[in-house]
Amino acid sequence: MKKLMFTALVGLIGLMSAACEPNAGGAAPTNGDMGTLTWNLSDDGVLTVSGEGAMPDFRFDKEAVTIPWYANRNRIESVVIEEGVESIGAFAFRACENLVSAAIPATVVRIGDYAFTGCEMLDNVALPDDLETLGAYAFYGCKEIVGVSVGDKVTSIGDAAFRNCHGMLSVSLGANLKSIGEGAFQLCSSLMEVTLPDGLESIGPMAFAGCMAITDIVIPDGVTKIEDNVFSGCASLSEVTLHDNIESIGAKAFIECYSLREFTIPAGVETIGEGAFELCLALAVVDIPNGVKTLGKGAFSACLELDEIVIPASVETIEDECFWNCNNLKTVTVNAAAPPELGIFNFSAEEDILHVPSGSAFAYNTAVDKDTKAPTWSRAFKEIKEPAEEAE
Repeated sequence: MKKLMFTALVGLIGLMSAACEPNAGGAAPTNGDMGTLTWNLSDDGVLTVSGEGAMPDFRFDKEAVTIPWYANRNRIESVVIEEGVESIGAFAFRACENLVSAAIPATVVRIGDYAFTGCEMLDNVALPDDLETLGAYAFYGCKEIVGVSVGDKVTSIGDAAFRNCHGMLSVSLGANLKSIGEGAFQLCSSLMEVTLPDGLESIGPMAFAGCMAITDIVIPDGVTKIEDNVFSGCASLSEVTLHDNIESIGAKAFIECYSLREFTIPAGVETIGEGAFELCLALAVVDIPNGVKTLGKGAFSACLELDEIVIPASVETIEDECFWNCNNLKTVTVNAAAPPELGIFNFSAEEDILHVPSGSAFAYNTAVDKDTKAPTWSRAFKEIKEPAEEAE
C-alpha cells in the first residue's frame, strides 16, 4: 500500500513539474507572438526576436514559467534581437545554458531582472549605448563574459547584476552612474580593473566582495558610506583612496584584504564597523583620526603586522575583540583623558604597557565595565603609564 502511495505521489510531482513548462504535454513551439513582437527559433539554434515595442516580463517560479521558448532553452546557442525591440523582459533567457552570444540592438533601453541569469557559456554581449536600466541579477553567473561597458544613460546597476561572472577582467562604467547595487560584481574573481565615475553616490553592500584580482580602488567624493562587506575578500587590494566625506566604514568592509598594508581613515568617519579590517594580515599602519567615536567588535582583529596604534581622544567605545590576535602590537597609545569603554578580549600585545595622557593613569587603572563592574583597562595591560613616568 505504501509503495502504491509513493508511486502515485511521484507521478503527481511529475505532472506538476510538467505543468510549469510552457505547452506542457505537446510539442515545444519554435515560434510565436508576444504582443507586438514575434520570435522564431531556427534549426541551428538561433533565436530571433523581431518587431517594435517592449518585450514583456516573464514569470519564472514554482507555479508558472511563462517564457515561450523555455522548453527549447537548451537548443538556443545565439540570440538576435532586431532593431525596434525596446526591452528584454525579466527572466527572458534565464538558464539558457548553451547560449554563447546575444546581439542587442541600439533600440533596447531596458534589460530586466534575471534576463540572462545562468547563461554560463555567454561570452559575447555588448550593451547598447542608449541602455537606461540594467536589472537585478541580469547577467548573474555568466562566467565566460570577459568585459563589459555600461553606457552613460545607465544611472543604477541592479543588485547582483554581474555576480559570479568569474571570467570578467574589466568593466567600464558610464559617467552618469549614481548607484551600484548590492553584490553587483560580487565574486567576479578575475576582475582586475574598475574605475568608478566621479558622480557615483552609493556602492551597495558586497558590491565587490570576492573580487580577488582588484589591486586598487578610488572612491569618488559623492560616496559617503563604505557599506558592509563591500570589498571583503579582495585579497590583492593594496591601495584604497578615500575622501573626507566618508562618514562610516561598515561591518567587514575590508575583511580578508590580505595585501592591504596601510590605511588612512578619513577625517569624517565616526564609526568603524564590526570586523571592518579583520584578517588584513599585512596591515601594518593605520591612521585613526580624531573624530572617530566607535571602534567596532573585532574591527582590527588578527592584523598580524600591526605593531603600533594611536587611539584618538574622540573614541568613546572600543568593542570586544577590537585588537584581538594582533600579536605584533607593541605600542598602544590612547589620547583620551577619560577612559573609553573597553570590551573584553581586546589586546594580546607583547608590550604590556598602555600609554595615556598626563594625569589620567588613575582613571584608567580604576575603570570598570558599566554592567559587570569588572576592571577593564587594568585587566588588559600590566602597566599604564603617563608621559612624565616614561621620561623618568
